[in-house]
Amino acid sequence: MPNIAFKLIESYGPALDNLDKLTAVQKKQLVICAKLYGEMVIDETNVEDFFSDEIDADFYHVVDVDTNEIIFDFWNYGVDSGTLFVHNTSNYAGFEMIQFSIDHIETNKYNKHLPEGFDEILNDAFSNADK
Repeated sequence: MPNIAFKLIESYGPALDNLDKLTAVQKKQLVICAKLYGEMVIDETNVEDFFSDEIDADFYHVVDVDTNEIIFDFWNYGVDSGTLFVHNTSNYAGFEMIQFSIDHIETNKYNKHLPEGFDEILNDAFSNADK
C-alpha cells in the first residue's frame, strides 16, 4: 500500500487577499472544482467568483512519503468538499471529497493503476494532515 501524506501548501480566499498568487494550473483546477461543487460556470479569468464569504480553499500536495514525490494536488473547499488532480495538471484524478469523505467517483487513466481501497488510504492520510 502506498505511504502518502497531505501537505498543506496554502489557504486561499478573498479575505486572505492572495488570489493573485494562484498559478495558471491552479486556476484551471478551480474551474473544474467549481463545476463539480455547485455546477458553477467560471473560467480562468474570473476564478475569484468561486470564492465567497463562505468558501475558502486549502491547497495540498499529496506526497509519496517513501520517495518524497508529489503525486497529486488536492483542493479542499466549502469545509467538507474537495477534488484530487494529478500533480501540477488539470487532470481530474477521479476522487472527490463529499461530506468530509474522499470517495472514488470514477475510474480513469489517472487512477486505474492505484490499488483497491485507495480512497481509504486518502481518507486516513487526510485525517492526519495539518489543517
